[in-house]
Amino acid sequence: MKMMKDVFKRREIKYVLTTKQAALLQQIASKYMVEDKFGRSNVKSIYFDTANHVLIRRSLEKPLYKEKFRIRFYGEADAGDDVFLEIKKKLKHVVYKRRVKLEYQEALDFMAGKNDKQVVENKGPKELQILKELQYARDFYGGLVQSAYIEYDRIALAGIEDKNLRLTFDCNICMVSQDSNSGKTKSHRILPEGKVLLEVKTLNGLPLWLREFMGKEHITKGSFSKYGEAYRKYIKGSSDYAIFEERRVG
Repeated sequence: MKMMKDVFKRREIKYVLTTKQAALLQQIASKYMVEDKFGRSNVKSIYFDTANHVLIRRSLEKPLYKEKFRIRFYGEADAGDDVFLEIKKKLKHVVYKRRVKLEYQEALDFMAGKNDKQVVENKGPKELQILKELQYARDFYGGLVQSAYIEYDRIALAGIEDKNLRLTFDCNICMVSQDSNSGKTKSHRILPEGKVLLEVKTLNGLPLWLREFMGKEHITKGSFSKYGEAYRKYIKGSSDYAIFEERRVG
């Protein structure tokens, strides 16, 4: 049985494409890449931050070092379903991501500081290191709270020969919130309709075929943070922040 990778080191280069460009690139990439383990999926992430959003505010200032903490899962998840609790750091354009698998409610409670002893039991050295770093971050920042719930549809491709190359195409990127009066959930679009976020994840440079495509389509790399855009568009300065209600399951 193939073990799932839980530690990543790579560069992440982002581009905003039209849906037509994304479809064309996927056709070209099919000669060199295949859909990865998750293939086509609905991705959901819960981002954690301080109550006054120190982490994302610093991140938007584009420092040499920045970090994010989140829970990530694919499709729907109930209390006992497995999710990933992740630490994502970026230092001088290189991204380091580590994650540990926990049950959904277990991960929510851990980030709230409610069940540390139970969670660390019977964990291996790598898992313990990640959990201890999350505990340290919670203490250092004086607590981390759920700050944004973001979901989107993804197509993920992995290189056939270059195992370190991965392309992800994300569309329908939305922040999900809950109205504090009606209790109804609402979706707030982060990326305009008709646009697709392409992320190239690699240890090396772009392959020739991908560089040629970018040149022909006059596409240039940019900067796009899903949580950052959610903060800028919907969270920053909101007088109704109660709509971002903490999620519990079960």
